[in-house]
Amino acid sequence: MAPFLLPFVVFVLWPIIAAILSSFQRVGYISRTWVGLANYAAVLTDNISLQAFWNTGVLVVWVVPLETILSLAIAVVVVRLSRRWQSYFRVAFYVPVVASSVILSLIWLWLLNPVYGLFDQFLGIFGVAHVDWLGQVNTALYAVMFVLLSTSLGIPIIVFIAGLNAVPREVLEAAKIDGATWPNELRYVSLPLMRPVIGFILVVTTIGTSQVFAVVELLTKGGPASSTETVVYQIWERAFALNDLGFASALSVLLLLITLVAAVVQVRTLGRVRYD
Repeated sequence: MAPFLLPFVVFVLWPIIAAILSSFQRVGYISRTWVGLANYAAVLTDNISLQAFWNTGVLVVWVVPLETILSLAIAVVVVRLSRRWQSYFRVAFYVPVVASSVILSLIWLWLLNPVYGLFDQFLGIFGVAHVDWLGQVNTALYAVMFVLLSTSLGIPIIVFIAGLNAVPREVLEAAKIDGATWPNELRYVSLPLMRPVIGFILVVTTIGTSQVFAVVELLTKGGPASSTETVVYQIWERAFALNDLGFASALSVLLLLITLVAAVVQVRTLGRVRYD
């Protein structure tokens, strides 16, 4: 197994260990100084970092449930179609996932342009003045949220369609014999049996949303006034723009711990099928 474990150790495990060690150090160009919890104290007293954690939390709280509910609703509709149409919609919803996040972000940057963007032109039909979606503090984070939501539904939809198709046919037939209508069949049979699938999607979307970077970098660069600053974007700024690797490592470790706790809670809550 060494050929498979070696890349994992070199490119995943060791960087995690190195980041944890760096979070307790002041890292210079050629030297390292042990500073204990000073980097963590600096993170917890830095207004921009706290704002980044808040913004990331807002994105997770809104995007993850909405993405899960919308993708599940679409999958429930698609799974009732013929196999041919299911294949068509699988491809249609998966195309944005295949496309680069950079390309999708640039397209949305054009759509949300306050002068010639498609959204602005559409609202102009109803007499609405120009709206700088990405340039105002009270709308920028919601615009980023909408972009994330619209470009990340593909994988959950595919997984939910597969999960619904995997529900045993005999169980569904037994429910129909007992007189269950389609809504009751979905509520009392299919969804309870899909608890592990729903838990998996929640974990994956939580991790993906908490690590958003490309969308923020291309659309807002964390602005205006840090209103769209996320933790991963703040990590990048600290590590590569300000060369403060110790501070960035502390941010990384805190994000890892928070994400890990959220994932454990989600798995324990929805990771098992209950028959009661």
